[in-house]
Amino acid sequence: MCTSMSRAAPTECPWVKGAQVQTRTWERPLPPLDQGELGACTGNGAVGLLSTEPFRQKGVHYTEALARQVYSEATKLDSIVGAWPPPKTPAPRCWQP
Repeated sequence: MCTSMSRAAPTECPWVKGAQVQTRTWERPLPPLDQGELGACTGNGAVGLLSTEPFRQKGVHYTEALARQVYSEATKLDSIVGAWPPPKTPAPRCWQP
């Protein structure tokens, strides 16, 4: 069976029947994003893709901050336990006599 996630050759997948595969290079005006120690490659990759034509939308600021928002939402939607950023916990109260 062939799904959109299949690694089968395009000619083997019925969902691309009659489609012609073309190689294209899209302009990416966004410089590389830096995920640092976070490991937010999901968000960075998504924002990098969306910053290119034909996906780019006027008025959207494609930044590391947006990539972290995308990553945060992805960690809430995936099946992996835990999310980023982790929930905030109240600071402990200091005991005073």
